[in-house]
Amino acid sequence: MKAKYHLGMSLGFNSSAALVDNKGRLVRAVSEERLTREKNTKRIPVHAILLVVRGNSGVSNVLNYSHYDILDKEYFAKYEPEWLYDDNMSAEQNLLDFVNTHCHTSFIQARRVDHHTAHAYSIFPYYKVPRNSYIIVSDGYGDGLSYSERHVKDIKKPISSVSLKDSVALVYQFITGSLGLKMHQHEGKVTGLAARGDYTIALKLMKKLYLNFSASEHFWSYKGHSFFDLQRDIFEFCKDWLNKEPSKVVIDADDSRITSLCLMAQLFIEKETLRLLSTINDTHKHHLFLAGGLFANVRLNSLIAKRTSFKTVNVAPCMGDEGTAIGAALSLFEPKKIPAGHFGNVYSGLSMKDPCSLAINFVVDEECHHTTFLYEKDLIDEMAKILANGGIVHYRGGLSEFGPRALCHSSTFYQPSDPEGTKLLNKTLGRSEYMPYAPIVLDKDVDKLFYRDKKLDKTNQYMTAVLKCKVDTEQYAGAIHCDGTARPQVLYNHSSFAYRLLKKYKQLTGLAMLINTSWNIHGNPTVASSTDSLMTWRESGFCGDALVHDKTIYRQRRPVWER
Repeated sequence: MKAKYHLGMSLGFNSSAALVDNKGRLVRAVSEERLTREKNTKRIPVHAILLVVRGNSGVSNVLNYSHYDILDKEYFAKYEPEWLYDDNMSAEQNLLDFVNTHCHTSFIQARRVDHHTAHAYSIFPYYKVPRNSYIIVSDGYGDGLSYSERHVKDIKKPISSVSLKDSVALVYQFITGSLGLKMHQHEGKVTGLAARGDYTIALKLMKKLYLNFSASEHFWSYKGHSFFDLQRDIFEFCKDWLNKEPSKVVIDADDSRITSLCLMAQLFIEKETLRLLSTINDTHKHHLFLAGGLFANVRLNSLIAKRTSFKTVNVAPCMGDEGTAIGAALSLFEPKKIPAGHFGNVYSGLSMKDPCSLAINFVVDEECHHTTFLYEKDLIDEMAKILANGGIVHYRGGLSEFGPRALCHSSTFYQPSDPEGTKLLNKTLGRSEYMPYAPIVLDKDVDKLFYRDKKLDKTNQYMTAVLKCKVDTEQYAGAIHCDGTARPQVLYNHSSFAYRLLKKYKQLTGLAMLINTSWNIHGNPTVASSTDSLMTWRESGFCGDALVHDKTIYRQRRPVWER
């Protein structure tokens, strides 16, 4: 019998699973961290596989997977130490046995998909990809490459590439680590701090970086031999500049040595990425699609749109390694046979009705009271009133997002004009004051609020680029960064919950933005289940005024003056 579905799996940072049907349509995708609460897990995504295949019979017996590195006995020893590895079988056969044992599946073949190819395919569920499109993948490394350029017509064959040794993203990653921040997790903090850096100092630092470690002072060509050499050299470079070991660095947004180092890192990736893109001919005739972890950098994405002549610039919303789960499955198809993608596919994760999304009764019964609304309009009116009165509302509804951004299904909403409220969020949710909060805006208000770049219209649905603001920064102080930019999610679907909520809030206040940040405590994955959401609210000390699950509003039993 012909398979109805194909499973894709990513191994690496934020291991994930995805299911596509036999016409190339995304059915479901979810990250393991959303189910196990282990941030950026590299373990085999057992729980994610169980979730995406549940209720879908006719899954192919081929396990499609992507991994950035070598799959061997060492991988199992490090990430699945309880598994009794069979030395008489290959690592792939051990992988099949592991998945079949833990997920009750019957895969008979493992098909490894090139890491960057899997990244390239991850764009299709979210965009209509014209035939005149280039796809750029840039990350730390994957299967020996750190950058690859390809045309959609021949997507599996890179036109050009950059090796692991010369990885631009790894330099950014190692600078993150040298500041005592978590690599693969806190690179966004470097981007936030960069806006406060001294441009002159940053340029001098970058010149020194090239002179010390690059074979050319005009482009990055690392003199060393390996990943480990590069990490050592970057850490030593930063240590000399800061005069501190990473463990001794205290992040201070007013320390020009720290902020200028961050700005140098930002200028470095911008310079090198634009240089690589400059080799593409006839850019004005083509669309550009970006995937890979480097393009989580929203400032870089906007600069690419500004400095190149591509028709449009579009970023995969699941730009990190989690996206390769989708790409591994979709790589079975020719691009021209994959249906046009759309925004709705970003909501493909955990449902509030899934078995693992059951509420914890004692939290509800003993510490909260709740109201369930029959009509969504009444819920929106109530939420808008709370927000208009300066309240903080945490929301979890529908299917959870796949990818790093909270796109209004797993979000915390707050008014944009009160910096004191953002200080409360920073304190209770463990956020940093130099990390800006992002707003949601209605499509009809974009031109009033921002200097719009039409090339970014599609990608701005996914909160993957920044725009320069036109409006008074005091009026929207909580949503605008110190450099006068914001990272908006533009709402185009007029019937969506978020669109109607913001429209009602605007009617009540006259304000055209709402802060939308991920609903989680810093260092933990964004909430996915109702259980996670309730426990996160409890752990935060019941920060805010209300927690909303679908059509139910939870409030603390304690009166406001005792909070």
